[in-house]
Amino acid sequence: MMRTASLLLCAGSAAAFVTPVPRVQQAVRLHAVPETITALQHVDLPTTLTAFADQGGNLAGKFFMGSLPPYVLFLYFLNYEKNNAPPLVRFGFAYLLLFVLATIPTGIISKTTWGVSLADADWLHGGAEALLTVTNIMLLLGFRNALKNDVDGSDAEWARLASAACAIAATILIATGVPLFHFEAHEPFLGGLGALGIGQDIEPVNALSIPTWIVHFSSVCEFILAMKLATVYAKQTGDEKWNGVAWGMLPSHASGVCACTYHLFYNQAALSWLVTAQAGLTFLGNTTLFIAALRLALANGWTLQDAIPKSLDDVNPTTGDYKLDIERVEPVQDLTPDLVLTGEIVAVAVGAAYLTKYGSLVALPILTQPNSILAALILLAVPATVAYTILPRPAFASGVGEFSLPSFGGGENAITYDDVKKFGVSGTIAYVLTELAFWAVAFPVAAALFTQANGHAPDLFNSGEDRAAVIASIFVGANVARLAVPLRFGVALAAAPWVDENIVQRFGGDAVDVEVVEEEPVVEEEKGFSLPKFKNPFE
Repeated sequence: MMRTASLLLCAGSAAAFVTPVPRVQQAVRLHAVPETITALQHVDLPTTLTAFADQGGNLAGKFFMGSLPPYVLFLYFLNYEKNNAPPLVRFGFAYLLLFVLATIPTGIISKTTWGVSLADADWLHGGAEALLTVTNIMLLLGFRNALKNDVDGSDAEWARLASAACAIAATILIATGVPLFHFEAHEPFLGGLGALGIGQDIEPVNALSIPTWIVHFSSVCEFILAMKLATVYAKQTGDEKWNGVAWGMLPSHASGVCACTYHLFYNQAALSWLVTAQAGLTFLGNTTLFIAALRLALANGWTLQDAIPKSLDDVNPTTGDYKLDIERVEPVQDLTPDLVLTGEIVAVAVGAAYLTKYGSLVALPILTQPNSILAALILLAVPATVAYTILPRPAFASGVGEFSLPSFGGGENAITYDDVKKFGVSGTIAYVLTELAFWAVAFPVAAALFTQANGHAPDLFNSGEDRAAVIASIFVGANVARLAVPLRFGVALAAAPWVDENIVQRFGGDAVDVEVVEEEPVVEEEKGFSLPKFKNPFE
């Protein structure tokens, strides 16, 4: 059931990238999206040799570069021995750094040789993206073999060797593509293997090839399945902090959706905000992964003493390489056979690639226009669907026994402000702080988006147009944020115990007596929320 739901979700996610419209007659051959051509004619060569080099001088480049430190910290804490993380999972997450590294020469080559971004150089793009697919395959192999109690399979030497071979192949491709094979910017990855030869006279020249689309969709599918397997691993090990790792992966998934959406619209310069969003979500995702791994390590006994080497020969005794402890993993008996799952992933990725590549031809009038609303809907819908169908409901149990929040959605279990008020002054203060934090972020985000779109910071004192643009962005964001009001209530509810302990009680307030609140008849009649039965956690 899990396999079927996950693969259907992958197929549904792929279908979201195609907007069917009636076929129209194309009288003029489209050589490239006009906005892209205009941008390329005035492109500046890169001045910094950094990760994601073709974005090094803008906000996206800063986000991408800033995302590396939290990711390194994530790898450190994930490798803590008592986490019992499957070896191939640890290897796979570390292998992702090779993908980041590959974007340096590929970004530089695409800019300096042809004056285009990496996303527009298909053979370089597909070659680098293939390393991301290898990363996700390692995650699947690690989790699945751990859930089979296969110690050797969870650290398969052949998988490491195969991933090394892929890295070597990508290096050879990048190094020899231009000087030896004289590839041009829009040379299709793997020679455009599988192309049907349909629509070549009407689609933009920077359209992704079939192999590159397959790589993208396989990465999306594999990452979704890895998120699901992380939740299964949490259940089978009894370590619920692995659910936090699955949730921490969600922004990274959304970052991938940003990339696919940007490619769907043929990488138009007017939709460059998607690149900035992708970079921002990458930074957020690496940060949430770091936090999730830190919580996992702390729950399993990590302390600062573990970060201090005992000797020069023992650099880090508790975060090195280690075998899987199968005694801590309850095996899953009904996992899909490897060959079957492989066939299903390939079928979904290939089908989605053909559907997107050739289904987009009938939607060219829409997809060759900078439709930000449609792009935003795709960006919101796909990760939201993944979160709702794949991930478990959040449980805020730190220091509060078995306390779990009710559903964030609608219906009788939805969180409301009444639930927050049950924590008295602490709940009210927590909600006020949550709202202040939300609005404190709104203005900088709006200003950053304005700067990215207009090339200069908003002049709020002297320019009425700049003020209006920033205020309009905040207004739009506020209305979209209304959809997340239950989530904000949930954050306030989760923060209430901390507020009670660190603010209310320190300034002379009384601790919240959960047992007393629970025994009030009015609370027992509430159908949408029930407080847990445990002793007062604030004493």
